[in-house]
Amino acid sequence: MKVMIVMAPELGLQVIAEGVATEKQRDLLNSIDCDYAQGFLYSPGLPPDQFFQWLNEWTSESRS
Repeated sequence: MKVMIVMAPELGLQVIAEGVATEKQRDLLNSIDCDYAQGFLYSPGLPPDQFFQWLNEWTSESRS
């Protein structure tokens, strides 16, 4: 995993880690400069209308 994340920028790619469920996983990905992450640590899967509500709330909180 680390090799792929480190190599991606050299190829002009960004990396999205899927299935991030714990803070330990998030911290590991941050330590090796993973670009993006998604998973239950952030939110369970949501239908579109609930997703946009969650996104608006999350965006508002992160700007505070």
